[in-house]
Amino acid sequence: MATSGLSRLEMLLAVLVLVMIVVASMTTYMFYAERDKPKDVDAGEGIAEVAFVREGVVVELDQTEDVDTLTIFDSTGEELGKVDVGQASKRVLADLDWIPYMKYRFDVKLVNGDVLSSPAYAPKEAVPYMLFQIDYNDEFPREEYHASVAAHSHTEAVVRFSRDGTRLAVGALEGRISVIDINQEVEIWREYIDGLKIESVEFSDDGTKVFVGGHNTDWAFYCLDAATGTILWDESVRSEIGDFPDTNSAPSTFIQTAGDRVWMGVSASKLFIVDEEETRSYMTEPRNTSRILHYRSKMFCYNLDGGRMWAFPADGDPAYDDYGGGVMDRGIMQDSIMLDDAGEYLSIVFSSRNGDTKHYDAQLVVFDAQEGEMIWNWSMPIIEEFSYRSHITNAWMDHDGKYIAVGSMDGRGYLFDNEKNVASGIGAPEWQRNLGTYTGFGIGNNSLLTHTSDIVPYTDGETVIFHVARTQDTTSHSGNSKTNIIYGVKDYAAFDLQGGIIWTFKVGETRGYTGTGRYGYGEGGGYITFGNEHQEISGLTQDSSTLHYTYYMHPTRTESYFTIMNLHKGSYDGYSHMEWRIRLDGSPATQGDVSDDGWYVALGESPVDKDPTGSNPDIHGIYRVMVYV
Repeated sequence: MATSGLSRLEMLLAVLVLVMIVVASMTTYMFYAERDKPKDVDAGEGIAEVAFVREGVVVELDQTEDVDTLTIFDSTGEELGKVDVGQASKRVLADLDWIPYMKYRFDVKLVNGDVLSSPAYAPKEAVPYMLFQIDYNDEFPREEYHASVAAHSHTEAVVRFSRDGTRLAVGALEGRISVIDINQEVEIWREYIDGLKIESVEFSDDGTKVFVGGHNTDWAFYCLDAATGTILWDESVRSEIGDFPDTNSAPSTFIQTAGDRVWMGVSASKLFIVDEEETRSYMTEPRNTSRILHYRSKMFCYNLDGGRMWAFPADGDPAYDDYGGGVMDRGIMQDSIMLDDAGEYLSIVFSSRNGDTKHYDAQLVVFDAQEGEMIWNWSMPIIEEFSYRSHITNAWMDHDGKYIAVGSMDGRGYLFDNEKNVASGIGAPEWQRNLGTYTGFGIGNNSLLTHTSDIVPYTDGETVIFHVARTQDTTSHSGNSKTNIIYGVKDYAAFDLQGGIIWTFKVGETRGYTGTGRYGYGEGGGYITFGNEHQEISGLTQDSSTLHYTYYMHPTRTESYFTIMNLHKGSYDGYSHMEWRIRLDGSPATQGDVSDDGWYVALGESPVDKDPTGSNPDIHGIYRVMVYV
């Protein structure tokens, strides 16, 4: 009897499974049948495509029409939202908190009264939808401007959205700066600044001005009219800061702006070789006097019309004026110049000077942004076991100015409660987390220290994220490198404000770089963007006498991607935060940007040569900037 009962149960289960398969098949058929129905209507050419994207939907028409409104309905016919267009358009973007697999209806009412209508089912995940691209290959032919597979191109663009997300500034090679109208999908203007390699681009808050800085022979930065590209004013501080005795030393100007002010950090460096026979790395040796890295740096604040408000350090400052005239022998780290939205606090990272013991301390400094008075500072502790001092890579202040996250070159990450430190006047971290490994090895006086994990920090006042921007073995010397070894670390690690781990995310098993600087975070939309290359290691050589290794990448098995993660989506698993990843043919830019409302993503691509010999160019990709939603 038991056997007979079990057989009946098995039969019932089999029938149930069959019914479920039939239902699933019918559902799938209905989904595709509905999706593939013709969308032409009597009123006109119809709707060509409906794309469900991160922030809503894109309704693409067959042709440009004089559009009055777009109205969105759910499957019951209830109106969910309406967009007033009132102009000739080929596509309409609409906010919609859509639900996967749900059916929606989109009605496009034309000015003449006709209505174009189409149903559409929402997919499981948001899709990457490219609105347009600006191709610069005619100006920078890929045959002339490209990089090997081991490095990204020197034609890489720096992109920055205006605060309202309607325009995009693009700074690139040889001083080329342009502004793109996002709605019209065209360049408004394109200009050139002689002698400038652009590294920093910012719109003023009101969108009327564009500030540009970077490598410059005159130690200058520029203010341009955002509507025309006309240079309104510029400031050169070369004579004020002064050259090193025998070199220009590739000075850089880095910019941030808020309200009616703009802040500029100027930093130049020179490596002084004391002992040519010394083989220790100047980057890692705590008391290596054979190679000394010196800086000439200064911080400035101007109003939007070019009037100087203050400068730091002041002439004669006993702690920071190293040369006289108020010039520091400390570097200003590019991505560390941060402000809160109110423009009340300015946080900056001063790099340590390597090679002697005068400035072993890398510092985080917080100023009164308007007056230039230092409120508090903090020196990152040395690693006592090796008496090792490290650079702070950069720091990130949240919008309210309450918290500051700091990352180092050796894998240390910190969180500071800025409000608490302002109240006390004393700089002290709330907690520290280690995301890298530092190890000493060697023989006698040639003992070296190796470390991993350039840490790029971020905090929105609720979550703290440390990005392992690079893994590095600084025992490398004279071109030998272990840069491409991936250690046992996660590329992204998110913590709560108490230092508890929330989630981690691994970009890939091997890669040449993964870039996330200040521009990599969507300041309003809660997104992380990054370009990365998955690269396969194909060979290794070792010089046993120096403990140096050289790793070779397989050029034809290199894949480039651009990825975006949504910090408000997902939970414990970092992979659940990933919105989409697109494959690029060339090399991805290490800096993208997200508009403050989260809608638009700008990213760049540069050409790359995958021929390892250099004799038979195999160039992939072009020089271009793309805008996605």
